[in-house]
Amino acid sequence: NDETKQHLNIFNCNPQQLMNLSKDNILGNFDNKYHFDYYIYHTLGLQINDEQIRIFLIAFHDERMSKRIRVGIINYDLHSMTNGNPNMYGIITPTKYGKININDKWSWKLVGFSTADTITNKYNIQSHELPKSSRQNRDFQRQLFNPYIDEDLIQNTNWKLIKQNKGIKKDFEIP
Repeated sequence: NDETKQHLNIFNCNPQQLMNLSKDNILGNFDNKYHFDYYIYHTLGLQINDEQIRIFLIAFHDERMSKRIRVGIINYDLHSMTNGNPNMYGIITPTKYGKININDKWSWKLVGFSTADTITNKYNIQSHELPKSSRQNRDFQRQLFNPYIDEDLIQNTNWKLIKQNKGIKKDFEIP
């Protein structure tokens, strides 16, 4: 749904285009294109909340010209089907370099998935500069374990003081 994704400021393509970007490259158990889209969307939210999206200014030089482009890298916690299953990262670029449409509301566009080696070869971005996995984050892992909860804990908790997760930050904007 484009309206719900708009606040993320990244155009993720439609589910079929997403599957085509990753076709035959991504290891995963996605029953269909909508499950993959759902996974990508929610992983993007984790990366935004964890402030793990990395934006780089890349300079390209050749005999004819020099140019600089901005490239963003997102760790979607996906893995390649080849060469030992390395991590696959989402590559985003500003839409001003290739507008999606004349009334473009998106600032960034997901253009593909790459391994760390490919990113290093193409953009000279080293692996230690890449975003960390949100799912491997210690806090995320800790939340996966079910704590022991007894009746006293529930009755004696001041629920007004408990911070609630209200989802993805709505005012987030990639620089």
